[in-house]
Amino acid sequence: MEVQSIISALSSNHKRALSGEIDEKEEKAVATAIVRDSFYNHGNGYFWADNADGTCAVHYRADLVGKQRIDEKDGHGTYYIKNIIAAGNKEGGGFSEFYYTKPGKSGVYLKRVFTQKFDSYGWYISTGAYKDDIDTMTAPYQSAKNRALIEMCAAGLLLIVLSVF
Repeated sequence: MEVQSIISALSSNHKRALSGEIDEKEEKAVATAIVRDSFYNHGNGYFWADNADGTCAVHYRADLVGKQRIDEKDGHGTYYIKNIIAAGNKEGGGFSEFYYTKPGKSGVYLKRVFTQKFDSYGWYISTGAYKDDIDTMTAPYQSAKNRALIEMCAAGLLLIVLSVF
């Protein structure tokens, strides 16, 4: 859902340029700011944009902008930018997974990324979350689900026992 919000903002920006309200230079500057400066989840979630050739178009990390990353692999040999672009080429976007460094931590962690292509700029807009963070966030719901399942089984068993007698 977050990527669609960014694409919606980019679409509005592009319409302003098409109508002549802003020029092409301002359009690109605003589009870059929309992607680079948008964060969520208390600043932990961010967006970036890649071009079809694997060049990083926009990222909050300035050292990645303009970097050709098409042949980069994660620690497990996955060509993650190729997979991001392939996912973004699916109708409505798609998911990919790869191992990546995590801010403030050593080592690499499994990251799940959603990517959707914004055709007007040829950008593949992505955002992701680390699997361990997702597991931490969903653990209370998983516990509640398991507890409810046990209660339902116990109630069903009790009904069966009562109906036999």
